[in-house]
Amino acid sequence: MRRLSWAGSLSLACLLFACAPCSGAGEWKELKSGTDATLRSVCFADKAGVCAVGDKGTILASADGGKTWQSRKSPSEATLRSVHFSDKANGWIVGEGDSSAPPARGHILLGPNVRMGCGSLLATTDGGQNWTRGPWVQTSFELRAIWMVSKQVGQICNHGGGGHPDGDTIVTKDGSRWSQRRVYRGLNACCWVDEKTGWAVGSRVTVGFIPTPTEATYAHKATRIVATTDGGATWTPQDSPDSGELRGVWFTDKDHGLAVGDKGAVQLTTDGGKTWANVPSNTQANLRSVTFADAKTGWIVGDKGTILQTADGGKEWKPATSPAQNDLNGVHANEGGKVVVAVGAGGTVLRLE
Repeated sequence: MRRLSWAGSLSLACLLFACAPCSGAGEWKELKSGTDATLRSVCFADKAGVCAVGDKGTILASADGGKTWQSRKSPSEATLRSVHFSDKANGWIVGEGDSSAPPARGHILLGPNVRMGCGSLLATTDGGQNWTRGPWVQTSFELRAIWMVSKQVGQICNHGGGGHPDGDTIVTKDGSRWSQRRVYRGLNACCWVDEKTGWAVGSRVTVGFIPTPTEATYAHKATRIVATTDGGATWTPQDSPDSGELRGVWFTDKDHGLAVGDKGAVQLTTDGGKTWANVPSNTQANLRSVTFADAKTGWIVGDKGTILQTADGGKEWKPATSPAQNDLNGVHANEGGKVVVAVGAGGTVLRLE
């Protein structure tokens, strides 16, 4: 969840910035996850319920705020890259690599030894206790993020990988049918604050086309951020400082947001993305995920156990003592911002309270 992680049409689960603040004080502790699979995403459904997902169809759940974890039966053996809840009951997972996936009919990669199957979408209606397979996602690209702002409206981000950093915004307006719109860059993460307003971040445009596309999303090749104000019908590029790929994004409201990425990149906006500015992170580690508990208090995680924290809305970031050396891929704070959980390689689970 990034806001809880897809926040419900302004549900408390997602609007963490409106909840009681978290001071950021406390100690990060490494917990037993019961798996050595790489964990790629984590999301709270409410104050106590939290799920984490990862490689080989791994789904973990905790009912005590991440203190203890149990494996959940997965209907997929795919690489599960992202989990998100719109409220305490309804959640979604995306990934790719299911051996049973039919050939994709949408945006696909071509070439020898290229996976051609559809992406996987899983869903729960009981807070993550049980998961069922949803409709196949019609792309063979990696599905790197999902954000459901409500049960009906949300976005999936896809990415062609290092050799083909192209991608689409894949949006639903009814919770069941998904439409793809090419944005010519691979997308790693997204964040919405209501059913109309969202952002997605990823790579710059590097793939060429004949004839040359005329859309602004293609013409602004250096742009790593795109935004929508009409529920995903159209997307506008937002220019930001030059960097490697951006891999995480979080907005606490329509104006205030943060994007993070390669080689310590941290970029801040206070006007909804009209302008973005670099913020010193004092690290060269690749940063992969960001979350806020309220308008002031937030965390970033990244490679080699990197954890950064802010108490001023992201203007200044300080390193936190991390008990892990493994790469950290996801971080999320619970409803109310009292507990924060981070996950990463080798089944790593960290908890701050």
